[in-house]
Amino acid sequence: MSPLTASLGQVADVGIGYVTGANEYFHLSPGAAAAWHIPASFLRPALRRGRSLNAVRFTEDDLRGAINTGDAAYLLHIKPDDDLPEGVKNYLQQGEHAGIQKAYKCRVRNPWYCVPHVHEADAFVSYMSGTTPRLVANNTIAVAPNSLHTLRLHKETRASKNALAALWQTSLTRLSCELVGHALGGGMLKLEPTEAGRVLIATPPRTAMDDLAKVLDNIARTRGD
Repeated sequence: MSPLTASLGQVADVGIGYVTGANEYFHLSPGAAAAWHIPASFLRPALRRGRSLNAVRFTEDDLRGAINTGDAAYLLHIKPDDDLPEGVKNYLQQGEHAGIQKAYKCRVRNPWYCVPHVHEADAFVSYMSGTTPRLVANNTIAVAPNSLHTLRLHKETRASKNALAALWQTSLTRLSCELVGHALGGGMLKLEPTEAGRVLIATPPRTAMDDLAKVLDNIARTRGD
């Protein structure tokens, strides 16, 4: 490999998002969370669909817009040793009445309602695309389920998440996505996590690239890319 390039896997870990076992139950709209009186401490903003990744950076404004359209919601995030307030208990009881605890991913967990592997990502990577896969820097505290790939920078990586999102825009990387991904019917391109890790990017520079990421972000939003 040329010293002028690196694979994505050399600078970051790429994996699937968390698996709830019952997405519609564990993801709540703001209205539903308020109606059940679920405290904010038990809710994590979650990006559910890749169609909201339409620029280089995913911002708080993007997150609010995605929540309004239903592309994002609030994940019910409970840790095993949490002291549960009444609103959460009532919601879990309703889930048990509906049989949510019997779903495969739920019944193999103890307790069934604790969704594991919920991590804040440095970036989101789309895995199914009709044009080109996207890598978008996460400038929010949002998490994501397995409808998206999540990227976390290695501790020794010198580039920022915004710089990495900028480097993803090159023709080198777009061609590499086509070569390492696999085509599906209808012109769709799919990138599995291991394939995404093999995608080539320009070697991250030592200088900051956040300003360039902002410029590219503005261009993408203007053009609707």
